Amino acid sequence: MKNINNNILNFSIISLIVFIISLKWKSIGIPLNNENEVIGYLILKNYNPINDTIRYFLFISLPLISFVVINYFFNSKNVLSLKNIFKTSASKDENISVYEYKAAFSIL
Repeated sequence: MKNINNNILNFSIISLIVFIISLKWKSIGIPLNNENEVIGYLILKNYNPINDTIRYFLFISLPLISFVVINYFFNSKNVLSLKNIFKTSASKDENISVYEYKAAFSIL
């Protein structure tokens, strides 16, 4: 039951953040600065292309950060610490060739 409540809390907070970002979508951005007096389609529309990057970053990062923070506080027993994540351990199968590594990373 506790896990279901945490999932509902996660979903509701992330949904609220996405909703707020969607409402504020038009107001997120920086004004256009045309120091070089370049003429183009975006300049004529008075639109700064960096706004898309800022909006995307906020739309992706805020729900992700809130999810990690909520899980850290409510499920701290199940969350791995950074020390355990980056801890290097000896591999059992040391006969992996360079070609297998290249194949694995080329898929990514």
